[in-house]
Amino acid sequence: MFRCLKEVLSGTILILYSMRNTTYLTLIFSLWLALTLPQIGFTSTVHVRLVDNTVPNAGRVEIGYKGVWKSVCGTNWYIREANVACRMMGYNQGAAAAINGMTSSDDAWPSIISCRGQEDAITFEECTIRNRKFKPCAHDRRAGVVCKSVLDPNITVRLVDGRTRNQGRVEVRYFGIWGTVCDDDWDLADAHVVCRMLNYSKALWAGTVKVKGSGPILLDNLMCNGKERSLEECRQKPWGKHDCHHGEDANVTCEDRKHQSSFDVQVRLTGGQSHFGQVEVRYNGTWIPVCDDTWDISDAHVICRMLGFNRALVAIPRFSVGQRGFWLSGLGCNGDEHSISECYHHGWMNNKYRRFYNAAVICKVHNDQGANLAVRLMNGSTPNEGRVEVRYYGVWGTVCSFGGWGLRDAHVVCRMLNYSRSSWAGVAKLKGSGLVLLDNLKCNGNEKSLEHCPDIRWGRNYCSHYRDAGVKCEMTTQEESSIIVRLVKKKQKNVGGIEVKYNGTWRPVCDDSWSILEAIVACRMLGYETALAGIKKYSIGKDGSWMGGVVCSGDELSIGKCSHRGWSNTKCHEKFYAGVVCVINKDPPPVQIRLEDGSLPNSGRVAVRYGNVWGTICNKGLDINDAKVICRMLGYTGARKVYPVNSFVLSSDIIWLSDLECNGTENSIVDCRHPGWGQTKTCKENDGGVVCTTAGAPPIQIRDTKDISYSNVVIF
Repeated sequence: MFRCLKEVLSGTILILYSMRNTTYLTLIFSLWLALTLPQIGFTSTVHVRLVDNTVPNAGRVEIGYKGVWKSVCGTNWYIREANVACRMMGYNQGAAAAINGMTSSDDAWPSIISCRGQEDAITFEECTIRNRKFKPCAHDRRAGVVCKSVLDPNITVRLVDGRTRNQGRVEVRYFGIWGTVCDDDWDLADAHVVCRMLNYSKALWAGTVKVKGSGPILLDNLMCNGKERSLEECRQKPWGKHDCHHGEDANVTCEDRKHQSSFDVQVRLTGGQSHFGQVEVRYNGTWIPVCDDTWDISDAHVICRMLGFNRALVAIPRFSVGQRGFWLSGLGCNGDEHSISECYHHGWMNNKYRRFYNAAVICKVHNDQGANLAVRLMNGSTPNEGRVEVRYYGVWGTVCSFGGWGLRDAHVVCRMLNYSRSSWAGVAKLKGSGLVLLDNLKCNGNEKSLEHCPDIRWGRNYCSHYRDAGVKCEMTTQEESSIIVRLVKKKQKNVGGIEVKYNGTWRPVCDDSWSILEAIVACRMLGYETALAGIKKYSIGKDGSWMGGVVCSGDELSIGKCSHRGWSNTKCHEKFYAGVVCVINKDPPPVQIRLEDGSLPNSGRVAVRYGNVWGTICNKGLDINDAKVICRMLGYTGARKVYPVNSFVLSSDIIWLSDLECNGTENSIVDCRHPGWGQTKTCKENDGGVVCTTAGAPPIQIRDTKDISYSNVVIF
């Protein structure tokens, strides 16, 4: 009876779908789905095992349900699903790889499994399991896993089925299982890394095998630059993901060090100092420059050791324009060679038809006194303006203005020169010469030196001197030193928006660059010891004069000594006040959570108390993992969902957090990553809300859908 009813409903669905009768289609499909889901979704006890495996922790995945074992289709099989499968088999660290190309002759479950990765089991209640539209799964596209049995993947390589020991099919071992490498994007750079792992000097040939392998294909679309020490350092698809067959297995021929040609190589530095200059190599009695096409710090280390230095400090590309003739290009050292004759390169090339750029280096001198960083302003009309030049380990160079040079970077330069701030940052009027030492500076503006700016890259640039950075610095005036601050729109006596009084006029402080450092200075001016938080979007302001772009280092005695856009400034993008929470006592109350405006006690807008002040969490970035932590703080066992956008309009409270990043296992949101308390740059998505799990099984509802190939199941 049950089977006949299903068949009748299936026929009815097809007829209604062809007629596009969505009203009756939804009703009939819901009934059909209710009868079918218990068969294609694993709702009772489910077991997982590995078969066709040579090691215990890796192999083809089979799922056992009601006494029937079948493989799983590799379509839509990713690391998330593999993590759940591995944990079900007792590997608590999860999966190292999800393999989508295992082979099996049996039938596969007619389902596509989609998990988030944190589930305890592959069941209908936890993962999304939907029909494959009755399309069978290919026998060579079955799912497999490599589970983490140890912390170290212990990656090694070997060459198989070659005529000699230095050639053959490339196979790689990953967490104990051996597999092949697909030849998609396979080239000499990838082969060099393999040969280096096998203690050969370099690769002579890279191609496709004559004798194909078997088992899993573990790597595809390798994109090595040739200097990596291991394949795991190369860019690639996730381990186990590929679109290949074993007829595409990668092959290599390596060159043994004892058979490679060697010659007496000499190097020298020109156009600089004893430890700095353009790199040249002597070849056949002639000094030849080194091309910068693959030049990096590993190559520079080898050059510096050949010159008697310990190591390199900076590898400099585009040092100067090369002349036509011979040059050494494609240099690929891993950094521990004794001579560049042991490194891979493209050969001694004749640069007859195009120009190239020469490589240069700064080597570390024995017993030096450190970087001894300094800045100076050159060719300006007054001492407080000019082209920015920086000294690094005794070498002077310019700073490129391309890639974001602005007032924040200039503030740091001016501070190093004992000025209070910068009033202008741009391209220098007169270009410099020699080395361009810095590019793409990303200073916050409160650093005391350029070396403290994030992601600083010495010597790595593609600039010309037409883009040399310039700056104009200023000192703090007497009026600025005597400004005072006050709190307005107070929520408590120590919590409010900031206004400053300058030349007898009160004006608000814009929140555009406001952080805890600026708040610390403001709170000290108000008589408090320090600040607990600097708050963006404290309250809306009006058109008029603003103190904007305020950037402090945190140790200033007055906010007037911090960098800002000047007193004639009217710019404040969204016209929000900067706010502060000043510290009253050294032991503020713990962070607390409550739910507001919900239909049930376990649902609603998330309210947070921080520093004894209640506020909200922005919906931006809020996901189910964040909700799990929030619900755990409230004593619930888990989270059911995060409310969608526009469920709760923004309240007038402080937005304490946005872009919360929890992994779901933390005991408190205090342990999760976020931009900072009160540091909400944008929150157009409204206040965040959650629904927590209570005791008992959740009800299931099937959404209306026009697509009859699968169902959307919503758990409330």
